[in-house]
Amino acid sequence: MMFTGCGQADAVDRLVKEEMSRQHIPGAAIVVLKAGKMVKVGGYGLADTKLKVPVTPDTPFRLQSVSKQFTATAVMMLVEEGKIRLDDPVGRYLDGTPESWRKITVRHLLGHTSGLRDFINETETLDLRREWTDGQLLASIMQRPLLFEPGGSWNYSDTNYLALGMIIGRVSGQWYGDMLAERIFMPLGMTRTLVPRDRQSSAKGYILANGRVEASTGDTTLGLSVLSYAGGGIQSTVLDLARWDAALYTDRLLKRETLEQMWTPVKLNDGTTHASGFGWEVDAIARHRRISHAGIWTGFATQIDRFVDDQLTVIVLTNQANAAPARIARAVAATFIPALAAPVYHPIPDREPEVTARFKDVLRRGLEGGLRADEFTEPVWSYLAAHLETTKRDFTAIGAIQDLTLVERTETGVERSYRYQARFSRTTLLFHFVLTKEGRISDMKPESVNQ
Repeated sequence: MMFTGCGQADAVDRLVKEEMSRQHIPGAAIVVLKAGKMVKVGGYGLADTKLKVPVTPDTPFRLQSVSKQFTATAVMMLVEEGKIRLDDPVGRYLDGTPESWRKITVRHLLGHTSGLRDFINETETLDLRREWTDGQLLASIMQRPLLFEPGGSWNYSDTNYLALGMIIGRVSGQWYGDMLAERIFMPLGMTRTLVPRDRQSSAKGYILANGRVEASTGDTTLGLSVLSYAGGGIQSTVLDLARWDAALYTDRLLKRETLEQMWTPVKLNDGTTHASGFGWEVDAIARHRRISHAGIWTGFATQIDRFVDDQLTVIVLTNQANAAPARIARAVAATFIPALAAPVYHPIPDREPEVTARFKDVLRRGLEGGLRADEFTEPVWSYLAAHLETTKRDFTAIGAIQDLTLVERTETGVERSYRYQARFSRTTLLFHFVLTKEGRISDMKPESVNQ
């Protein structure tokens, strides 16, 4: 274990262990980097609870959707080489695309603005436990209508990166995993990073079910084509990801202007933007710019947070799919940048009990799978409609809503923002709602776990 200051080392170790206990995480690995150099690296808990295998910084974890930044980088390499153009229609690179896809471009795929439905999280997809080719998986979505006009809204969809992996293969002549190995992993010395062609994984994945940690069946029941797809197929270690982070401060992989393009919020047809780049999320916490991404699936939850103006990166890998590694990453980052510490909220008078009652009912029906389109703005409902089963599973993990306590209310003139301490049967969360002037919900999300 390495660290530049013993006091901070103790603080980080303590908070990681506390969060692992609170969140029932069997094993975790973490690395903290300053200006591309490691200042902290450690492994905690168990990679395999049955065999009592400890986690080390060399333990590979499935990255899940953190993989998307690597696929996006590969695409942008081909863009720099003039082999792909961002505004080309995807039909130029993919065979058999329907007429409804005519306006979908490579740019739309990279930034999740294509309108494509999600081949993983939608209920009407193929049986993902069987073996399918990428083409068959994509064809299952081609038969379904788009969620919205390409560029008209934003919706996180794994199908976008399934398609990008196929485009990489068509243009480069290599399976996307082989291109990543040749062009990224090997040059950077990421010797423990790969896209497995089999079910190998050092850390075992787990889930939290009814308050108990259980082995995830995802790695053994899902088809290999799904496990290895270009939006979530990579496994890596925190030591290898430290090499990845260091490279992003240089032009070893891409030109600086290309990287900045990837880290710029995507622009929609109406000129508005969304806090998503190409393979990354882009936002700010306490005015500190953050480039990040999360990964959650098949027994793993991962997070990479890059506070680029501060040259600080925190990477957290866990083997429990219901964990919140983003909370760990932010708490660790706050030991270096105190302004990043989660704000402390206190109850305030609730002068709109009818609004609170409405939100409580929405949370109740989220667990029951009974959310309704007329309650939400169109972009929010587009996302929820594509992820109803996932949303229901998320609510199942935290349990039934017990109580909402208002801790913050602000108003801009066109929207009203509400934050509540939300007590569920299995945990307590800070929950954020936003209402438009028409009374529709334009945002609904948990933000942190209250102490």
